[in-house]
Amino acid sequence: MKFTLSFTVVFTCVICYQIAPNIIGFDWWNILILTFAGLCIAGSANAINQAVEKDTDAQMKRTANRPVAAGRMSQTEAYTFAVIAGLVGVGMMWYFFNLSAALLS
Repeated sequence: MKFTLSFTVVFTCVICYQIAPNIIGFDWWNILILTFAGLCIAGSANAINQAVEKDTDAQMKRTANRPVAAGRMSQTEAYTFAVIAGLVGVGMMWYFFNLSAALLS
């Protein structure tokens, strides 16, 4: 998981969630849930990307040290992480927010 990229995406989402006019109030619980679910979903997408791009990443200096490209993690492990993190994140979006948020995720 590329934490800096994922955090930037989730931070943007949380800020937009907070500035929605007259729809929701400030609620730390929802902010924490949205942050965790968003990090799971972004981490899942990152893992899928690293598993799919394993061979290409291994050839490029900038990406050669990624876990799957460097051989520290197998493609199967990356896909397993992606599925689990994706299901947890999307499930939380559906349960705590709504189906539309889950489907967009």
